Amino acid sequence: VYEDTDKHIFALAPTKQPAIQFLHKWDNVGLRLTEPGSVKIEIPNREHLDNSVGHAAATTHSSISIQLVFSNFYIRIALGALNFASDYTAKNTRFWPYTPHPVAKGTEEPYILQRYGSFFAYLRAAEALADVAGLKIAAIYNDCSQKRDITAAERGEVAGWVASVKVVATDTALRVTSRVGEVTGARATASKVGLDRFWRRQDAYVA
Repeated sequence: VYEDTDKHIFALAPTKQPAIQFLHKWDNVGLRLTEPGSVKIEIPNREHLDNSVGHAAATTHSSISIQLVFSNFYIRIALGALNFASDYTAKNTRFWPYTPHPVAKGTEEPYILQRYGSFFAYLRAAEALADVAGLKIAAIYNDCSQKRDITAAERGEVAGWVASVKVVATDTALRVTSRVGEVTGARATASKVGLDRFWRRQDAYVA
């Protein structure tokens, strides 16, 4: 919020500069390789800030884009978990021999195939929805970004698409990252495997 006003300012800025200092206080579950947490910002020349604002719908459109970015984070975390788990299953997961119809290897177990198929289908649907929302946002930027004449109705429609993506992406990512252990076996719970890191990262985002 701009000082002494009720106006929000959204900006992109390089973080490798003296004015932006990360205090490195992050001590939470997940996201160990990022720089979240407390940030100290010092702007020496405030007179150079452009605090002009356009139509309310236009000035808040960037926040919708950020929500779509987060949604894609969630989808990619889940895809990473799925790829890692499937590779582990192919190399290490053993089949269950005590059954009337034993298979030759873990990747042929019917319940494992069913689980992976379900995970993949949910993620494919989330990706498709995110792609549609991305096209909606791109169209708004192409048509209205120069004049900043986005209408409230146009912003509302795009916001609805992005909200839908975030709901689906959040649910799907939690579903996949918390359940890949079902298709990798008990040995995959070992700390050296690191399968839990995907869930920890996702949980840190949506907590």
